[in-house]
Amino acid sequence: MPTQSRTTESRPQIRRLDPADLDAVVDLSLLAWEPVFTSFEQILGATIFDKVYRPHWRTAQAESVRTNCLATGAETFVMATTSGDVVGFLVLMQDQEESLGVIEMIAVHPRHQRRGHGRGLMEFAIQRLRDQGLTLINVGTGGDPGHAPARALYEAVGFTGVPLVSYYLATDEDSAAPRRPTGTGWTDNSSHGHDRRTQAGPSGGQLNRDRPTGHGPGGVVPGVVPLRS
Repeated sequence: MPTQSRTTESRPQIRRLDPADLDAVVDLSLLAWEPVFTSFEQILGATIFDKVYRPHWRTAQAESVRTNCLATGAETFVMATTSGDVVGFLVLMQDQEESLGVIEMIAVHPRHQRRGHGRGLMEFAIQRLRDQGLTLINVGTGGDPGHAPARALYEAVGFTGVPLVSYYLATDEDSAAPRRPTGTGWTDNSSHGHDRRTQAGPSGGQLNRDRPTGHGPGGVVPGVVPLRS
């Protein structure tokens, strides 16, 4: 009897960003992080949300992704199929003086999620930074419901989260955001991976500690993991 051949889908490979990949990276990031911005808007209310992400979150986020991917000192990688389709990306930064590596951005296209690609990118990032002799890695993400998958991923690969809270007040609006009991807020990390208006995605970190935040309107849970040989 003739042998029946089987075709198996080869696992996407991680390689350095090519300039031709950038549009695909921006597109997948907007798709991957749309639930996050929906979560932020529900928490902040439309008035504050529109002030943080003007003129529109998609415009602000696309600009942030391009800037971070091409930043001086950044190492940007994509996960791509054998046919060249980009299914995920990763931006790394490092501070050799502090022996600190930062996972500035990471995302996987929604069509390719739940296949282990996010973990594959994280494990690649950890090994890459370890190989460069760094002893600590930072990644930040939101404490809102939209970032729950990111928090689960980071904890699964060994990161420890440090809860912080970021608050906003619109001074020209009496009731800018949904009311919640005093003392509650959403978790934030003031050292995260994008400028004040942008990053929203399942991850990020930041070497420039002057800037308020990364993933989202200033809200992230920083996570750290020590690297041991």
